[in-house]
Amino acid sequence: MKIASFFLIFFLLASVNAFQINGTNVSCEDLKIYSSSILGEKIPSSVPYQNEIFNFYFENESLGNLEINEGVLSNFSCEKNENATYDIKVNNEKLFENFDSNLSAIKILNQKLSSNEINIDGRTFGKKFKWFFTKFALKVVGWF
Repeated sequence: MKIASFFLIFFLLASVNAFQINGTNVSCEDLKIYSSSILGEKIPSSVPYQNEIFNFYFENESLGNLEINEGVLSNFSCEKNENATYDIKVNNEKLFENFDSNLSAIKILNQKLSSNEINIDGRTFGKKFKWFFTKFALKVVGWF
C-alpha cells in the first residue's frame, strides 16, 4: 500500500543516520545524498500529508527534517525545523532488522507503532487529531 510505503521512507530516512550500514558510520551528509534521489518525487494523493514538515529524532537526538510542499518531497535538512508540523521519534536502531518478510508494509508499520519503536507526534491539536485518524485507518487497513 502506498501510504505505508510513504511512511516507511520517512522512517528509513530517520533511522539510517542512527546506526551503521555495512560497518560504516552514516552521517547526515550521507543521508542528504540519499535523500536527494527522492527529492522532487510526488507523494500519492491518497496520503493526507501534502504540506508538512517532519522533524526526525533518534532517542531524542535531532536527525533533521523532511519537508513536503504541495504533495512533493521538497527539502531535507540536517537541522531541526522550528516550524515542523510533526515529530517522528525512532527508538530502536534496528528498526528494519528481523521483521517478518511475509507481512505487508502496513502490518510492519503497525507493529513498529504499537511497540513504540516509532512515535509520531503532531505539534498542534489539529495535527494530533489528523495523526490519530491516520493511525486508526492504518490499523483498519492492516486487518485485511
